[in-house]
Amino acid sequence: MFTDIENSDRNTVIAYQSDEALVSVDDYVRVTGVVQGKDKGYNVFGGIISAPRVLADSIEIVSYAEAAAPSLKTVELSGVTQDQYGYSITVHKVEFAEKETRVYVSIQNNGSSSFSVYSFNTKIVQDGKQYEEERNYRADYPEIQTDLQPGVSTQGVIAFPAMNQSDFQIIFEGYSDNWDESIEDYTFNITVQ
Repeated sequence: MFTDIENSDRNTVIAYQSDEALVSVDDYVRVTGVVQGKDKGYNVFGGIISAPRVLADSIEIVSYAEAAAPSLKTVELSGVTQDQYGYSITVHKVEFAEKETRVYVSIQNNGSSSFSVYSFNTKIVQDGKQYEEERNYRADYPEIQTDLQPGVSTQGVIAFPAMNQSDFQIIFEGYSDNWDESIEDYTFNITVQ
């Protein structure tokens, strides 16, 4: 296992006594245990490596966000929904982390036409600065779907660069296939306390 997630570095050998295979490739884990020396071996290139050996008391599978980018501040939002022609966007939660900001959203198409919201068009404005989506491919966050047919909903996480833990505005662009529907930007003023 690596303890330096971002650089895939700092090998660590974990020993855990269990009859079940608890961990899969690409899982993030939290280990509690005792260091019991070090192991030596070879990497795939024939280079000698050494790594601390930990006898684990417990292993817990956690999300990328918990392991690599834990939330420093979470803003839970309730009832923060905007609707136009039956096309609604809800902002559920915002998490500020050291390396990123995560916005949890859902979109519901109760309208009469196909409806699309593209995460890459979503903007955050804070203190005179504009932030755009910053995809985090390591995180494997659920993504919002686009081109939603009537009656369909989606939810996901949009990641942005790290920001100040202060009030901001988030702006979503929505598009309907019905050209008679004039859809304005969905603009949310988020208060951070």
